[in-house]
Amino acid sequence: MSKYPKSTTSSQNIYARSFDSLCRFFEVNVPPPLFPEKREAAELERLLDYIFKAPGERLPSAQIGSVSEEGLNSEHPRLYAEALLEHRLKPLCRKASLSGILRRYPHSGQEFLLRQQAELDFVLASDECGENGQLVSGSDLARFLRCYRLHCGDGGSGLNLRYAPGPGLYYYGFMTPVGKARFWAVPVKRFGIALMLTTGPSAHLGQLSLRARELGHSPLMPAGLYTGEHRLICESEEAIYEALNMDYVPPALR
Repeated sequence: MSKYPKSTTSSQNIYARSFDSLCRFFEVNVPPPLFPEKREAAELERLLDYIFKAPGERLPSAQIGSVSEEGLNSEHPRLYAEALLEHRLKPLCRKASLSGILRRYPHSGQEFLLRQQAELDFVLASDECGENGQLVSGSDLARFLRCYRLHCGDGGSGLNLRYAPGPGLYYYGFMTPVGKARFWAVPVKRFGIALMLTTGPSAHLGQLSLRARELGHSPLMPAGLYTGEHRLICESEEAIYEALNMDYVPPALR
């Protein structure tokens, strides 16, 4: 039995009541769509059930769960992102890492390089992720991201995949209290190439692709690096550099 009231009149009433319950639970005020579908109403019902049953590390906020990490309440982009990664995302993934500008500039003395509205990038490797970045709708990671989006007050429970032409990858994106967040979900086998492409910068990636062509390999692609021996290298950044006969270059030096 659910712990919240259900409507027996129509799917739209069920949707409205479910959405209202979620908003009050997360203490946010987000207007629901005017014409919800039956599928959305059912999804919100399942999301509420998930919230009441899930352990603390599978929910967005320290106030909801049993853990009280200071970083999750911080307005500092790096502290917030690191706490979210360590205490909420890693328990739901096989592999997970910061990416983008936060990974290239890892030291506190370089915070001035961050824009006022920071971009938080996370690469998340899951067994329940398709080749194009689509998460299985019933997976814990997908449910967490839906809860997190609502918790941040950025729309309903739905998640939309967006395409980024630069790295050629798909991501789930929405606004958080400290800036825009992008969650690059990938299969475990492609964690390394996704981390490299989303970390950048583009000039360094271009140099790696030129080096690859000199060796008779493919340029860097979302699938990975194809060698002249028709091997696909994508599982780790270190393996990609090794295939290019190069020493590993840390993100801060790229």
